[in-house]
Amino acid sequence: MVDCWSVVCARCAKRRSERRDILTELYETELKYGRDLRIVVEEFYRPMLVAGLLSSDQLAGIFLNAEELIQVTYQTTTMRFPTGKKVQKVFESKSSEQCMVRRLRNSGRPS
Repeated sequence: MVDCWSVVCARCAKRRSERRDILTELYETELKYGRDLRIVVEEFYRPMLVAGLLSSDQLAGIFLNAEELIQVTYQTTTMRFPTGKKVQKVFESKSSEQCMVRRLRNSGRPS
């Protein structure tokens, strides 16, 4: 006989794992995007500004909102949840899913 509660937990764990993978991908993409923006500003925008190759207005048109985007990316990747836990720490914690499944299984539901 198949234990219905374990099947449900396995399905929930799989879906939770898939959601976690998607969120991790989004988080990592945001980190890489911020890094790439900083590289663009440091390697292209600032040297072009210092060298006077283009006017400030021309550079502002080409590198539209780069500094603001860097700030938003930084805030997004370093924010904290209401519990005070950093977003980064949530993604580094690999055992949180397993703990949730264990808690569900040990919560007095029939096994």
